[in-house]
Amino acid sequence: MMKKALLSLIAVVLATACQSLPDTTLPELRYNHLAPLALNVGAIEVVSEYAAPMKAPNVEHTLTVSPESAFKTWVTDRVKASGQTFKARFVVKDARIVEVPLAMTKGIKGVFTKDQSERYEAVLDVVVSVLDETGGSMGSATTKVTRSITVPEDINLNDRERTLFEMTEALMVDFNKTFEQKIRTYLGKFIAGS
Repeated sequence: MMKKALLSLIAVVLATACQSLPDTTLPELRYNHLAPLALNVGAIEVVSEYAAPMKAPNVEHTLTVSPESAFKTWVTDRVKASGQTFKARFVVKDARIVEVPLAMTKGIKGVFTKDQSERYEAVLDVVVSVLDETGGSMGSATTKVTRSITVPEDINLNDRERTLFEMTEALMVDFNKTFEQKIRTYLGKFIAGS
């Protein structure tokens, strides 16, 4: 009888523990709901010149969705090759998120104060060039967008991941708007239907 009661208690504790775990599932960032950006090129290439340091203060390598991975999805979802010749080369120059410690309230007052403990700074810097058959540039456009956000000292890991995901999502909204304008301004003659 005691063994049965103990097993029941363990089952209840485990069920409660499983139910109290927060949902860490993040949505997938996609851009296929936006109108395609058709370029009169025969090929599209994405190259990264950015090498994540894989250590502090950088944190992009620890995230489910980094600025670089979000950008690659953006290219796949939005940019279409609709020509026979030339190549559009997208080069990622920078795609970092760094953590910057913030000053905390000291002493007794600090015990009763909930400070913002870190600021996260995100950068996405991309150049697109249209290249001819010999690799010569026929035109290019550059876009650099930044975002930052602070988090409280008592934030848990799941909320931090979600906050950084939302910052990356906002960074990509800025990027999408700015980059499309730049492409239309500097590479308009390569947009299909122009």
